[in-house]
Amino acid sequence: MTIEGKLALPVENVRFTRNIADALIQLMRLSNFYALDLQQAWTDLLEEGYASLNNETIVAIMKATIRQNQERRALD
Repeated sequence: MTIEGKLALPVENVRFTRNIADALIQLMRLSNFYALDLQQAWTDLLEEGYASLNNETIVAIMKATIRQNQERRALD
């Protein structure tokens, strides 16, 4: 949020990459604790995503969302 200017902290105090890595480690620990198969979950997620790309309604919604986000950024 600091990098995007939404949080008032000096950018040099942000350890963005480190924080993401920490979150990833915590997710891996949780998945191990609950015996979750993250690799299979990732594969399933990708397959669902590819399947939804064949759905014209979903593709239209995604395009509209991207367009709205681009318009908002242009106004900022």
